Formats: sequence, C-alpha cells, structure tokens
Amino acid sequence: MSDALAGYRLAAQKLKAPYDALDPAQIYNPVQDVMPKPGEHVLDIGAGTGRDAAWWQAAGCHVTAVEPVAELWTHPAIPVIQDTLPDLVKLVERNLTFDVIILTGVWHHLSPKQRNSAIPVLKSQLKPTGRLVLNLRHGPCPADRPGYASNPSFETQNLIKH
Repeated sequence: MSDALAGYRLAAQKLKAPYDALDPAQIYNPVQDVMPKPGEHVLDIGAGTGRDAAWWQAAGCHVTAVEPVAELWTHPAIPVIQDTLPDLVKLVERNLTFDVIILTGVWHHLSPKQRNSAIPVLKSQLKPTGRLVLNLRHGPCPADRPGYASNPSFETQNLIKH
C-alpha cells in the first residue's frame, strides 16, 4: 500500500482535474439502490480529491472522508481524516458508525492479507443495517500505483463470512 500512496503523492497534481471531471451520478448509477440517502452518515474511504464526498454532502448526507494523500484533496469545506487501511486507527478512535461506507478505487491497493485485516475494521464502523459499497479493479494498475488482482466471487464470500 505504501508504494501506491507514494505514487499518488507524486501524481497528485496531474490526477486532480481528471478525477474531479468524473460525474459521481454516472459512477454510482449501477448501485444507486444502495447509495446514501439524505440524512445518512457516509464514510468515504480513499476519498481522493473529495469529489464524491462533496456530492453526497450536497445531497444532504453527513460525510466523513478518509484520504491518506493530502496532496489530492481539493474540497477544503469538507474535513478529511488522513488515515490508511487496513487499520484506520485515527478513524476508529473517533468511535463513529456509518449507514454507508464507500471505497472507490481503493480495495485493489490492499494485499489479500491487508484485505482480511481491513474487513473487521470496516464492519466495526458500520451500523447494524449499514451498507458497504466497494468497486473492484479489473486489469492492470499503473506501475507507480501498484495493486493486486481481485476476484469478485472470492471478495464477496470473504466479506460475507466476516
């Protein structure tokens, strides 16, 4: 994970505009039935520039953003916690729970061992009726931001068993 974070730090300036140009409504359309609703508490892990966090906040959600790469953040009106998976130490010590936890463009940067460590941490941050939404990368990662392959069937079973 540290190699990927270093890569994001080095590439932050060139990544900001393309990331912010993407439309969250289009990105999350396939999973709109589980997306945050106004008034819900949302945790955006790997929030990047803050694009999605700002979108949910504008929709009336209470947003907590976690982003380890300060150089990416472009939304100063939204507080961000600098923290990393799999442990999320700074977040966990706040003793919060969320209706929805979202990880976009994050999971593939965790090794299988880190994923196993992250699952109970994520579960501890979810309300009993909460929803975890994550995307899985298919295909290679940029060399400066390495990642690990994901298997949707395995990932789903691994998340369910925890």
